[in-house]
Amino acid sequence: MKNQFYLFLTSLILALSQHGIALAASTSFGLLPYLSPQKLIQVYTPLKQAMEQELDVDIRFLSAPNFAEYVRRAETLRYDFYLTAPHFASFVAKQYNYKPLVQVKQLISGVIIVPVNSTYQIISDLKGATLYTPDPLAIVSILGSELLLQHELINNQTIFLKQSFSHNNAILGIINNKADGAIVAKGVFNTMPNSIRNQLRVLGETKQVPSLTVLVSPNIPLEQCRQVKALLLKFHHSMKGKRFFSRTGFREFIEVDANGFDQLDIYAKRVESSFTQKAVVLE
Repeated sequence: MKNQFYLFLTSLILALSQHGIALAASTSFGLLPYLSPQKLIQVYTPLKQAMEQELDVDIRFLSAPNFAEYVRRAETLRYDFYLTAPHFASFVAKQYNYKPLVQVKQLISGVIIVPVNSTYQIISDLKGATLYTPDPLAIVSILGSELLLQHELINNQTIFLKQSFSHNNAILGIINNKADGAIVAKGVFNTMPNSIRNQLRVLGETKQVPSLTVLVSPNIPLEQCRQVKALLLKFHHSMKGKRFFSRTGFREFIEVDANGFDQLDIYAKRVESSFTQKAVVLE
């Protein structure tokens, strides 16, 4: 009788697993470290609450100290769900078999910002200036460097780039007179309090690329992927979703545009090249 009970229990567990019902104590959700840890938790808590309530799972937020480490950790499939930048999404999808689930609707771009009363009027005025940038691997940093290169402000070393831990820290660095300006995500800048934005002005804007993407580990059952995807696609209709999107400046989650992924190949290759060059450091 006891053996029959264990056989029944084993069959039940297998059946539940096949239907994607979460049996693990918790599900990990990776957050790209583009904001300070405290800000990330504050901004993404409504999403965590909605997933826990509707899917009956415990969501654990995981991140990393920098972008390179965040991408490296994806290789071990540490994250069940993985929110990341578009060029990282393209890279981990091809290298680690993560599957794109949804993406943020609007495009992402970077802006060069300076104090409102500074003497800089156009980008070429920035010769000799010091600019804060987020992580060097951030898509905004890459796009910003391209923009500066177009104005001949990098090759001849007439501008100084200083890394900041996050976008919001880069913005605060200007307020605290630690740099002449910064290159940050337009979306992050637009969600800063008016008391901060009113002290700054935009000098220039980079080109636009697809925004953040949520991917799923190949270890997650198909039915559970469908459940999470359905939740995210309708999330903007809920009260928690409205609170989340007001904090992030995003509009909503939408289906992934495969064509948009193709245009990111050049940036994904830069990520791969960076890993090859810094393999010893990353280990």
